[in-house]
Amino acid sequence: MKYFFSIIFLFTFTAGITAAEKSPELTATQFYNEKAAAMSITQPVLRTMKLLALLEKCPSRAGELYTLLKDQLAQTEFPPQIKALAQQILDKNPGDLTINLLLFQVYGETETLIKKWQQMLLLCPAENLTSLQERAILIASDIILKHFAARSECRENRGFFIKFFDRFNAKKCTPRFRMLLLKNMLDYYRRSIWEYDCIAPHGKFWKKLPAEGDKMLYLEALNELESLEKVLEYPLSLNLLRFYNSHNHPRAVQYAKNFLVSNDKYIIDAIFSSAQTFNDRELLDHCIKFFTAGKDSSNYESIMPVIANYYASQFKDYELLKKYAAPPEVDFIRNFHDKKYAAAQAGAEKLLAVGNITYPPAIRTMVELVWQTKDKQLLKQIFAALEKNPKLINAENANSVAYTAAVLNIELEKAEKFSRLSFKQLPDSYAIMDTLAYILYRRKNFAEAHKLITAAEKMLSPGDACAPLYLHAAEIELAHTRDKVKAKHFLNRAMLASRDNDEEFDYDRAAGLREILK
Repeated sequence: MKYFFSIIFLFTFTAGITAAEKSPELTATQFYNEKAAAMSITQPVLRTMKLLALLEKCPSRAGELYTLLKDQLAQTEFPPQIKALAQQILDKNPGDLTINLLLFQVYGETETLIKKWQQMLLLCPAENLTSLQERAILIASDIILKHFAARSECRENRGFFIKFFDRFNAKKCTPRFRMLLLKNMLDYYRRSIWEYDCIAPHGKFWKKLPAEGDKMLYLEALNELESLEKVLEYPLSLNLLRFYNSHNHPRAVQYAKNFLVSNDKYIIDAIFSSAQTFNDRELLDHCIKFFTAGKDSSNYESIMPVIANYYASQFKDYELLKKYAAPPEVDFIRNFHDKKYAAAQAGAEKLLAVGNITYPPAIRTMVELVWQTKDKQLLKQIFAALEKNPKLINAENANSVAYTAAVLNIELEKAEKFSRLSFKQLPDSYAIMDTLAYILYRRKNFAEAHKLITAAEKMLSPGDACAPLYLHAAEIELAHTRDKVKAKHFLNRAMLASRDNDEEFDYDRAAGLREILK
C-alpha cells in the first residue's frame, strides 16, 4: 500500500511539472521554501523527484542544488519517472554545464549521454567559467574521447573535436583549465595519429596517413602545454609529469629533474616512473634515498628487494643488492648480468638443489637465464622450487615462470595453475592476462583464450609496443574463429610493434603464421 501511494505521489509531481513548464522561475523565497520542503521528505526517491522538479522550475539555481542532488542521485536507484524527468530537464537546458554534470549520475556513460554531451560542449559558455563548469567540460571531453577511442571512431569525429578544441583553447580560459583540457586533446590526437600513421616493416599497414593538419594541431597543443607548465601549481605539475611519462618520454626525464629536491611521496612515485623508463641513475638514486631513509620508508620495504635487483642489472652496482640477497644469490645474479651463463647456470642449479633461496627476485633472474639457454630442465627445477617454497611465489614470479613454460610448451598444467594465481592477484594486468590466454591456447581451450586475449588487447594504450601479445592474438583468433582477416590484422600489428632482436618475440612462429594467412 505504501508503494501504491508513492507511485501516485510521483505521478502527481510529473503532472505538476508539465503545468509549470511555462511558468517563470520561482522567487527566492519560494525557491528556499520548496527546497526545505523537499529535504524534509524521508523517502529517497520522492525527495530526489521533488528536487529534480525544483531544478526544472529554477535551472538558474542549478549550482545551489548541485550538492544536494549529487548526494541524492549517488544513493538512489532510479525508477522510470526520474529518468524521464532528467531527460526532460536536459532537453530544456542542453547547454547548461552544471545540469549536464549533475544528470550524468542518472545516465552513466551511455550512448544517450555521449550525444547530449557532444551537443552541450558546442552550446555551453566558453568564458567566465566557474570551477564546477570547468570540471563538467573536462569530464565530458574525457568520457567522449574514451568512448570514441574504444570504438575506433576518433577519426570519424575529428570535426567535433576540432570545433570543441577551438572553443576552449583560448587565452580567456584559466591556465589550469587549459592545461587539463590540452591533456585530453593531446591524448585524442595521439590516438588518432598513431592509428593512421602506421607503416609496417613489410609494407603499408591500415589506412592512409593522417591529414597534415592533425599533426600540426598536435604539435601546437604540445607547445602550448609546455609553455603553460611554468604558471601551474604543484598538483597540476605532477599531473603533467605523469602525462609526459605516458606520452613524451624524453621530456619526462628532463621535467622530472625539476623535482629532485622533493620528498613528497606522490612526486617520488612519478619520478620513479621516469627513472625506470630511461634508466636514469640520478632520478633513481633520489627515489631510493626516499624509499630507504624517508619518513615513509616502512611503506616501501616490500619493493626494495625488487628495486635492488633492477639497480644491479642496469648499473652493475651490487652494493644495494647485498643488503637483501645472500652472497650465493648475489654471485649468481652478477654472473648472469655479466653474461657468464655457464657460471650463472651452475649457481642457479646449486641454489635450487640446496633449496635455501631467500631472495624472491632471484627466481625471475633464473627464468631470464632459461630464456637465454632454453634449458627446459632448469625451468622444471624452478617449478619444483616454487611448489616447495610458496614464499617465493608472487605475481611477477608466477607470471614469469608460467609464460616461459607456455613459450617452451612444457609443464602446461602447472603453468596454468601459476598463471591463475598471478591473474587472481593482478586481474587488471594485460601482460598477465596475455600469459593465461596463451597457456589456454596451448592447452586447446580456445574459447576462454579468445575471451582473455580480446580483453588484454583492449587494455593496451595506442602506441604500446606489445608484439608478443599481438602475435598470440593472431594465433588465438585463427584457432577460435578461423577469421583470417582479423588474424592477419593482429599479425601485422605484431610485426609493427616488434623490434630487431626482440628476445620475447618468436619470429619463426610469426613467419609460419604469415605463410598460413597468405
